[in-house]
Amino acid sequence: MHMPPANPQVAETLGRVKNDPCIQLSGQPVRVDGQDAYRWSSSLSHDDTGAACELIRVEQLRLLN
Repeated sequence: MHMPPANPQVAETLGRVKNDPCIQLSGQPVRVDGQDAYRWSSSLSHDDTGAACELIRVEQLRLLN
């Protein structure tokens, strides 16, 4: 899962996440459009195949352990 932060506070919390964390998060799947027609879209189904992955804009994040 790829998790771009929605704000500096979420970015700081993401930076504290270590291996095997227990977290609670909320956010939305997103699509990133870049230069030269580059596009990176989130998987929207558990049945996707190939290079599908989750790309979630994290709006809230809490470390539980």
